[in-house]
Amino acid sequence: MSKQGILARGIYEFEDPSGTLLAAKIPHTGTADLYDRTRIVVAPNQYAVFVYNGQIADVFGPGNHEVRTENTPLLTRLANWKFGFESPLRAEIWFLSRQTFSGRRWGTSTPILANLPTVGSVPLRAYGNFNVRIADPKAFLAGLVGRKAVFDLQELEDLVQGQILENLPKCLQDVKEIRDLGLKQEAISEKLESATNPILRKFGIEVIEIQVLSITPTKEIMEALEERIAMDIVGDPRTYLVYKLANSLDALTQNPSGQKTDPSQLMMTLMLSKGLIGNEAAFAPAAEAAPKKRIATGLQCPACYAYSSPDAAFCSGCGKKL
Repeated sequence: MSKQGILARGIYEFEDPSGTLLAAKIPHTGTADLYDRTRIVVAPNQYAVFVYNGQIADVFGPGNHEVRTENTPLLTRLANWKFGFESPLRAEIWFLSRQTFSGRRWGTSTPILANLPTVGSVPLRAYGNFNVRIADPKAFLAGLVGRKAVFDLQELEDLVQGQILENLPKCLQDVKEIRDLGLKQEAISEKLESATNPILRKFGIEVIEIQVLSITPTKEIMEALEERIAMDIVGDPRTYLVYKLANSLDALTQNPSGQKTDPSQLMMTLMLSKGLIGNEAAFAPAAEAAPKKRIATGLQCPACYAYSSPDAAFCSGCGKKL
């Protein structure tokens, strides 16, 4: 058998046991030697791309392909290659994933500021899922992979998450109230997908669906909202404040940590609670204040100092004659 016949048995294929690689060059270093009838085995979830002298040539879909003039027109033209020569054509072979990577997570590492018309700027936290895939193998290879030997899912997730978080404040502009955040998650998801895909398609990728699972204010904002809702339910600010002070006093006297209660803090709580309970004028009109006690008048006993009526002959306290 001729040398050409022996080399024609060359087969290039790639399997990814991790399931997280979007692109891998075979072999990882150097180039592949392509002879006439060299076979390229492309799995159902893959693309195979030829790169010659830095230029992307032919793309193969799933199947068992032979490298021939009619099968690789762009590569043949770029290399000015005529098959049948014993010298191989040296080119890069890239295997790219066709699958959709689903259930990838995105989220805010720090709160983002959203400008809600009724309350102003509010810090929000959000998270959700997205599905992503390679839409254009050539654009993906040229725009993202570059000269790397492999490109994994983690690098792609960082890019997609960055675009989602950049567009999120803009997609929240139609939310008027904090209470509407949960009701408009589906609409926000659709806006995020529409705003993110035009940027991602420039790199040859696209998100199939972006899902917003939660958008909530920060802990401090939530506590303030809970206070406001509680006051609205109770209706009487004085009653609610007294209730809060009673809870605070109970927490001070029953310290679960075993540490000593600060006496000054306890005294201030007691004084404040006493002021709120006793100072009716702070919460009620002056007309509703309790009537003042009348000062007693009449004859005063020199022995017990008790008062009796002006016409009394004897003291009402001790019975002594007046």
